[in-house]
Amino acid sequence: MKANKWIAHENVTEGNKLSLLCFIFDGGSASYFSAWKYSLNEDIDLIPILYPVREKRRKEPMYKDMQAFVEDLAVSLEDIFRGRYAFFGYCSGSVIAYETAVRVRELYGTEPEYGMIISSEAPEFLHESVPKLTDENRERLFFEHLSALPFIDEKTLHDKVFLDYYKPLFTADHDLLDSYDFHGHDKLGCDLDVIICPDDPKVIREKAQRWDQLTSGNTRIIERDGGHFLVDSQKEYIFSRLNERLSASGRKAVFKESVPDSRELTVTEKAIIGIWEEIFGKTGFTGSSDFLLSGGDSLKAVRLINEIRRIYDVELKITDVFGCGEIRALGSCIDEMIRKKDEIKDNYTDEGEI
Repeated sequence: MKANKWIAHENVTEGNKLSLLCFIFDGGSASYFSAWKYSLNEDIDLIPILYPVREKRRKEPMYKDMQAFVEDLAVSLEDIFRGRYAFFGYCSGSVIAYETAVRVRELYGTEPEYGMIISSEAPEFLHESVPKLTDENRERLFFEHLSALPFIDEKTLHDKVFLDYYKPLFTADHDLLDSYDFHGHDKLGCDLDVIICPDDPKVIREKAQRWDQLTSGNTRIIERDGGHFLVDSQKEYIFSRLNERLSASGRKAVFKESVPDSRELTVTEKAIIGIWEEIFGKTGFTGSSDFLLSGGDSLKAVRLINEIRRIYDVELKITDVFGCGEIRALGSCIDEMIRKKDEIKDNYTDEGEI
C-alpha cells in the first residue's frame, strides 16, 4: 500500500481482503492503535486514521468543516474504500466514521461490512456533547477537558511541553466537531455494535440506542464497565468481538518477538530504559524496544521529555520521541544533542566568552 497522509501505524498484509479503519476520539491520535496489530487476526488489515495537527501531520491545519474533512479522506483512500472494509469509532470518532461511510457510498457505491462504536451517542446528539468554543471560554474549557481525563495528573496539566503540543490539537478538533450539522441519510446496511458504560456521564443509553436509526442492519447495545474510556479496560473483549465479526480464517495474530541485540547498551540507552520502566510500570525493555508498541502516547512522551531535560539538559520534542521509535535510535538522538550542546559551549570557551 502506498504511503498516505491519512494513515499511520498501519499493519497491511499482502492478500488480505478486509480493512479495519480506526477513528480516534477528539484529542487522540492514530498512535493509540499502534499495538493493535498484535491482537487482531492476521486476515484483518489495521488502518488507523491520522487527523491533521498531530504526529507527522502536526503542521497541517485542521479542515474548516466536517464535510471537507470527510471528502478528502474518502477521496484519498479510494483504493481501500472500493474494497471490503469495516470501521471502529471511539467517541466522536464514531461520528466521523459514520459520515465517511455515507460519503464513500455516494462516491463508490460500497458500504462498511460492520461497525464498532465506543462511548458515543448517535450523531444527531453530537452538538449537545461538544461545547461551543469562544475566545472567552476557550482556555477554561481546555483545562476542564484535560482535568476530566483519567490519565492526566496535576503535573502534566501545567507542563509547557505537553500544553504546547496538545492545546492546538484540542482546539482544532473541537472547532471541527462544532462545524458538524447532522443531516439524515439513507440507512447503511451494516451491523453495529455500540459499546457503552452504564456509569458514563457523557453517554445516555437512549441516545446511544439511536444509532439503530442509521442502519438497516442489526444494532446491538453492549454495556461494559470502564467509564468513558472503557477501551483500556475492555481490550480483550473488544479484540475478541472484532476478530469474531471480521475474521474469516480464525487465524490468530502472533506477537513478533524482538530480535535479540548482542551489542552492549550505551550509558544513555541504559538511562532511557530506566525512565521507561518508571513511565510504563514494567521491565524487560531492550535496545530494540519501540516507544509506541510498548504503549507510548503523548502523555508518556511528555514525561520522558521532562526526565531527559532534567538529566541531560537537552530539549527533545514530542515528534522526536515518536520519530525515533526504538530506544537505540532515541539514545543516538540524545547523544547527538548533547554533542552539539557541548560543541557550542567549547566554541564560546575558545573565543573567551566564558
